[in-house]
Amino acid sequence: MNNLVNQLLGNMWVSNRAVASLQSNFNTGQPGYNAWLASVTATLPGVVANTATAPTVNVDAAGVVSVAVFWIAPSDAQSGGAHNVTTVTQIR
Repeated sequence: MNNLVNQLLGNMWVSNRAVASLQSNFNTGQPGYNAWLASVTATLPGVVANTATAPTVNVDAAGVVSVAVFWIAPSDAQSGGAHNVTTVTQIR
């Protein structure tokens, strides 16, 4: 999971780090997010785009990035509860 988040943050660091550019490329639903989402859905169990288990990415006006990743392990399918981890960092 951390590797997936680090992959996204690394892509942000090597791109145009202006806040507007980060928002238009990496916020949930944007092109950079969608490319990263393919890696997430291929790696983590129970992650489905456009559902409650889809990861979310938000870059706010100060460049603070919040990434939330969710997954459902096969053994958890009966309980219906998703696991999650949230990472917050600032990119300048």
